[in-house]
Amino acid sequence: LFVFFLMIRRPPRSTLFPYTTLFRSAAVQIIKELCEEGIEFISFGTNDLTQYMLAIDRGNEQVQHLYDEMHPAILRQMEYVIRVCKRFKVESSICGQAGSRKDMAKYLVEKGIDSISVNADMAKEISEYVKQIEEELLGKKGELPRQYQPKKEESNEQPPVSEKGPEIKGV
Repeated sequence: LFVFFLMIRRPPRSTLFPYTTLFRSAAVQIIKELCEEGIEFISFGTNDLTQYMLAIDRGNEQVQHLYDEMHPAILRQMEYVIRVCKRFKVESSICGQAGSRKDMAKYLVEKGIDSISVNADMAKEISEYVKQIEEELLGKKGELPRQYQPKKEESNEQPPVSEKGPEIKGV
């Protein structure tokens, strides 16, 4: 099993560099252990994650038609990581081209992702779409779809729950 991920540890007492993990492969299977180690943020690298999980070279014309970020295997992996991250109060995000797809944005918002990076030309459209999805979810459940609360190092006091949706970042 090929595992490729990036971990950055922040210096003690610094808020500049959170303890972060970037998932680009089947490393998602170790998310629970990473959360127990104290990571604060994860990001899915969807281009490589899809390529590695499906063993499809997206640059190979003979098989690139099989490359699909919405493949059930990819979606299950992302849902699992988001769920585990929520349990450990770890912020989750997505980077790569998949965040610019409406079907992927809808899936991720419904699963509780905290932020979505999108291509700059899609930022306005996807942010409006995410707002619409969250308003629909709010109407159905009567509460926000995510309840992420960042850790506070200096106090045991929990900050109020944010009422804004995922942060949309242009790339």
